[in-house]
Amino acid sequence: MPELRVIAWNILEGERLESVASTLSNMRPDIVLLNEVRNPLNGRDQVDYLVQQCSLPYHKYESTTSTGLTGTKGVAILSRYPLLQTQMHMVWGEGLPWPPTFGTLQATIQIDGLYHEVFTTRYRTLHTPGSEHYDETQEAQNRAGHKQAHNLVQNVPADRAVLFGGDFNANWANTDWSTELRDKSGLTDAVWQHSPYTMVPPESDCLTNRGNPPLVDLARRYDYLYYRYPKYRVSGATMKCALPGSDHPYVYATFVRMDRPAEENAAVVVRQEVPIYMVAGETYDVQVVMKNVGTNTWTPGGSNPYRLGPQNPQDNTTWGLRRVELPHPVAPGSEVTFVSKVTAPDVTDVVHFQCRMLQEGIQWFGDFSPNVGVRVAQRQLFRIAVDPTPTPVRRDIQVTVRALQRLA
Repeated sequence: MPELRVIAWNILEGERLESVASTLSNMRPDIVLLNEVRNPLNGRDQVDYLVQQCSLPYHKYESTTSTGLTGTKGVAILSRYPLLQTQMHMVWGEGLPWPPTFGTLQATIQIDGLYHEVFTTRYRTLHTPGSEHYDETQEAQNRAGHKQAHNLVQNVPADRAVLFGGDFNANWANTDWSTELRDKSGLTDAVWQHSPYTMVPPESDCLTNRGNPPLVDLARRYDYLYYRYPKYRVSGATMKCALPGSDHPYVYATFVRMDRPAEENAAVVVRQEVPIYMVAGETYDVQVVMKNVGTNTWTPGGSNPYRLGPQNPQDNTTWGLRRVELPHPVAPGSEVTFVSKVTAPDVTDVVHFQCRMLQEGIQWFGDFSPNVGVRVAQRQLFRIAVDPTPTPVRRDIQVTVRALQRLA
C-alpha cells in the first residue's frame, strides 16, 4: 500500500456516532485509534456500527471494566489488517486508587511484512494546580499513564513500528512528563513532524463557535498521534473538528515507508458520487474517480485487463453488474472516471455500495472506495377505483325567491 492512513480520536462516548461514522468513511483510514467509547450506548454496539459503516473488519474493544477497571472511557482499535494479538494494560501505580479507572489497548498488526505495535489510550483528566477542580490523585494518575506509555514503547523491539494515539489529557506546555514522553521514549509526534508551526483546535472546544474555536499552538493540545519507525515518512498530518462528531478534533496522519519500492499496482480514490436514496428496480448513475499511483499503466485490453469491481462483499452482484470497464489506458499519476448505471436491488433496507480496482487474474489493489449505505425503498403504487356508471345523488336544495317591486 502506498500510504498508511491512521486516525486517533476521542469520540465523546459515541453521542454523535452517525457523524463519526460519516467522517471515518470519507477519510478512509487503514487504522483507527478510538477513545471515550461507551459500548453499548442506548442499546447500540458502537464498535460494530463503525465497523459496518467504515469497512474496517478487524477490531478490538476494551471497556474500562473488562479487566477490573471502572468508568466508561472505553478504547477500541479498528483496522483494515488483521489484529494478530491484543492486550489491555491498566494504568496503575503505588498509592493510586484501586481499581484503576483508565487503560491502554495494544494490538499487533502486520502490514507488508512489517510488524506494528499499535496503542490507543485516554489518561486521567488533569486540572491546573491551584484551580477549583485540581486534584493531586488525578495528577498522579495522569503521570502514571505517561510513565506507562514510555514503558510500553520501550518494550517494543526496535525492528517493529509503533503507533500510539489518544487523549493524553496533558500537554507539553503544562507538564514535564508529557515533554519527557516526547523527548525520551523514542516517539515522534506526527503533526509536529509534518507541520511544527501549525495551529490546531484545542481539546474539548470543537462544539463551540460552530466548529471554529480559537486555535492554539501544538504545545497546548491534548490529543496526539505518535509513531516510531525510522523508515516512515509523514506525508500528511492534521487535526480538525468534524461537526457534530465530537468535542475533540481528530488527529489524522499518513505514513509512507521509505524502505519499500514503489508498487506496480496501486490506486487511490479521488471522488465517488452515489445516490444515498434509491427505489427498488430503478436505474441510477454512479461515478468513481481513481488515480493511478503505481508504476504500471492500466490497460483495458489483453488477457489481464484493469477494471473496477464491487466490494462489501467482494465480487457481489447486488447492483446488477460485476465489473466496470476501464474506458482508456491510464498512465502512472493520471486519473480515470468510471461511469456506470446500477440497478437498486429488490429489497427494503440499507444496502452497501463500495468498489476497488483490480487487474483480472492478478490481484485486487489500492484504496477501497468509501462505503456508502444506500437506503432502498419499494416503489409505492396507488390504485384509484373509478365507477363507470355512477349512481345519481339526490340532494334537497333550498331556494329563496324574493319579489322585487319595479319602479316606474
